[in-house]
Amino acid sequence: MTSSNTPEHIKHLARKWQEGTITNAEKQTFEAWYDSFDAIYEMKGTETREQAWERLYQNIIKKANITAGRNRTFKMWGGWLTAAAALALVFLGIYFFNTFRYQGASRRQLTSASADVLPGKNSATITLGDGRKIELSHAKNGVVIGRHNFAYSDGTPLESLSQEQKNTMLTANTPRGGTYQIVLPDGTKVWLNAESSLQFPARFNDKTREVKLSGEAYFEVAHNRTKPFKVSSKGQEVLVLGTHFNINGYDAGGVTKTTLLEGAVKITGNKDNQVLRPGQQGILEATGKINVAPANIADAIAWKNGYFIFDEETLESVMYKVARWYDLEVEYEDAEIKKQVFGGSISRYENVSKVFYMLEKAGNVKFRLEGRKVIVNKS
Repeated sequence: MTSSNTPEHIKHLARKWQEGTITNAEKQTFEAWYDSFDAIYEMKGTETREQAWERLYQNIIKKANITAGRNRTFKMWGGWLTAAAALALVFLGIYFFNTFRYQGASRRQLTSASADVLPGKNSATITLGDGRKIELSHAKNGVVIGRHNFAYSDGTPLESLSQEQKNTMLTANTPRGGTYQIVLPDGTKVWLNAESSLQFPARFNDKTREVKLSGEAYFEVAHNRTKPFKVSSKGQEVLVLGTHFNINGYDAGGVTKTTLLEGAVKITGNKDNQVLRPGQQGILEATGKINVAPANIADAIAWKNGYFIFDEETLESVMYKVARWYDLEVEYEDAEIKKQVFGGSISRYENVSKVFYMLEKAGNVKFRLEGRKVIVNKS
């Protein structure tokens, strides 16, 4: 193990990955360390899946210098992982099973290449106050709204704002299968998930900074004690001064989830209000009550970091996320299959066939693609 890959350094990178603060260079270091493990599904000889997980665990604790006991089991993707490995994963503060690897030549092909669906990409539009829409480049990943114009995050100029446009509202929209980063006039960074929209002024006034969100977004709010930042989203208002948080307010979910990573926010609903501290999640129920609970940070911001993480979720919940990112229509031939529970993680940048393959490996489910429609049934 090189000096840069000491146990202390790897644990530090794992924490940064979970918190969403890891840099691209650090991520490459961490992934290279993880990639040195044997592939989970490359089971040797007559080895069972339980034995494969045990081998993975032994590799983890050997490389990370972890000591953990064995006293219970942990269910993951329909298989069983020893508690010692689970404790190792928790100790490192990350899902080490974030990439499922298998040999393409030996695996069963779910669909033909022509029937497969590519993952989502950078895609968004900005609607100006006069109704004109500007398509943002797929080759860019962010746009910066300046005082007099806006440009891509790499500095490429995009649009000048007239004096009249500076006093209007702008709307950024991502389609199904699209994501984009928006830097607002005050320097606040916003990452929009697929099928989301953010309405904001071309220039904030002297007293407040107010935006309106539909869907899901991750915010890194520029600190300004004299100008509070407010986010209105599906029956609630979130008030902050400077902080990092995620809001998930998709209509299909039935609730609005606000997850705080750094700073403090106050959530106000129609009937309740709560203050969140770092590591907490506020869940606005349909009744108007806001429940506060410890947050699974890695789960909440997985989409921003390029992953699906399914934490004991029903197939219906899993497919909401998958369908939105791959722009699919879902049809269930057996309604009961929706209740089947899954857990695990995989990159959002795999073709959809790989996601379906892993789900099929995990449970009693099968998928059939017909264009942009996926038909789900029991296997």
